[in-house]
Amino acid sequence: MSVLTVDNLTYAVKPHFWSKTTQILRGVTFSVAEREIFGFLGPNGAGKTTTIKAILGLLEPDGGDIRLFGEPPTRASSRAKLGFLPERAYFSEHLTGREVVTAHGLLAGLSSSDAKMRAKNLLERVGLAAAADRRLKSYSKGMLQRVGIAQALVSEPALVVFDEPMSGLDPLGRADVRDIMLELRAKGTTVFFSTHILPDAEMICDRVAIVVKGRSTRVGRLAELVPVASQGVQIVVAALSPELRSILTPVAVRIEERPEALVLHMRDLKSANSAVDILRKAGVDVVEMHGQRASLEDLFIADAKAAS
Repeated sequence: MSVLTVDNLTYAVKPHFWSKTTQILRGVTFSVAEREIFGFLGPNGAGKTTTIKAILGLLEPDGGDIRLFGEPPTRASSRAKLGFLPERAYFSEHLTGREVVTAHGLLAGLSSSDAKMRAKNLLERVGLAAAADRRLKSYSKGMLQRVGIAQALVSEPALVVFDEPMSGLDPLGRADVRDIMLELRAKGTTVFFSTHILPDAEMICDRVAIVVKGRSTRVGRLAELVPVASQGVQIVVAALSPELRSILTPVAVRIEERPEALVLHMRDLKSANSAVDILRKAGVDVVEMHGQRASLEDLFIADAKAAS
């Protein structure tokens, strides 16, 4: 079941009557299934935030269709099940972290006691328990990002939308956000997040959409977009005799020497299996064998070049 569908979204702006029209979205299409982590990937300026604003009902696209829980995003009933963290969240610096999260709970319709309890639990979860009663003006950028994550989750939404949630976080903070997303999925919450930090998406996403210059260029599961062994197979052994090496040299693409191992780079799984048969007959132990595949970054760069 899809909780969010975006079909052929287009949007253009013309800042002044004397300026040219700039096409921001040129046909963005994807759907997000229930209980999945969906990554929305693209370089800065690709149209990610504009798409998210359309999903939230904050701007009206020129063309295309959006359905949020089966309804137009302009209906309040569809947005009631939604949590949102903007790319640049702004909160009054005179409030404390606890006050911000509690206030958003009250705005979501929680009772005072429930809002306070959820604020307490969420601030602990994002690592701000010790700073919960400090004014936001004393918070770092990373701490403000954590407050934003807590407020997005206070209503226990069915779908949470994060716009660049890793922004401003150190590696430990990014790992913590990834863990939170995995916890949300385990509890049945759907997670949609945009990012240009590709390794984060590779670690946790069930599916991704790549958007370049306002167009969704690829949508699918990572295994579909970048299948294992699409760039060959690596076989690691401790050592090879000169005779065995001469037998394997024509079979392998190349043999890489490392300080304490040799790596046979094979073209595909078939040639890798042939090499393993030769190694086993010779009594050589295979230390490691794994398929290689292109990374999301490879696809990202290829699509960006194609769109240029």
